[in-house]
Amino acid sequence: EVLAWTGAEELGWVARLPHLRELALRRSKVAALPQARAVERLLLFSPSGLASLVGIEALPRLRYLRVDDPKGMARLGDLSRARALETIHLGAAHRIGDLADLVSAPALRALGTSQTQLDPAPFLVLRGKLTGAALQLKSTAHSKAIAAHLGVPFVKTLELENHLFDER
Repeated sequence: EVLAWTGAEELGWVARLPHLRELALRRSKVAALPQARAVERLLLFSPSGLASLVGIEALPRLRYLRVDDPKGMARLGDLSRARALETIHLGAAHRIGDLADLVSAPALRALGTSQTQLDPAPFLVLRGKLTGAALQLKSTAHSKAIAAHLGVPFVKTLELENHLFDER
């Protein structure tokens, strides 16, 4: 049900894992997300091959997405076919040049950012869409201002997945 992989370059075989619920990729070099129909949680730590979330439509049950420290990701990409995606957490998201695609996620309810130097501008359009947020932007003043604009309570979006990778 859980797969954590460091340095993945090819993930076509993941489509043959019908019970895979959680997929964590660290320092992956894949250019597209795998077709993994049962995956509900996707965690991408320092992905370097993704210019966007190409293939997210092949994850119809995806409810939680975490992207940390992406290398070379220009934008998130169209999220309109990620119909179950409710929570997104972005770490070091200032590396993603264009966050305008956030609004395209039809079921998005909770959004979090951490370790970022982001301006509030990409989040202004999310007013009325979110039910909770935890936004750490370029300053405390920016974070407070966007929280007030969105009018949503704090909700925890970041989880520590210590069980995924053996750090010995």
